[in-house]
Amino acid sequence: MQRGEIHKIPIILEEKFDLKMLYPERNEFHVTEAVSFFGMLGIYFLRIDDMDQSKHMLMILEDIDPDAEMTKELKRQIRVAKRLNAAKKWLKMR
Repeated sequence: MQRGEIHKIPIILEEKFDLKMLYPERNEFHVTEAVSFFGMLGIYFLRIDDMDQSKHMLMILEDIDPDAEMTKELKRQIRVAKRLNAAKKWLKMR
């Protein structure tokens, strides 16, 4: 994602957007694994303009660790994206 290769995320994850699907042999995950995974997915969904899925990832993060830096960062990026979308709509109306 850092190199702008957003299209590779589903390929890398084999279309498995859930930790249990990615690692079916595991029943437990460390908090930092879950926060990193769902945070990355939240940012991915923002980048492909899927605000609903991004918000869903934020809800998961807030349940897992509301004080995690990734939770705060995704919340910030969602706020910025909402403002940008509102500005784009406003400009189209003019």
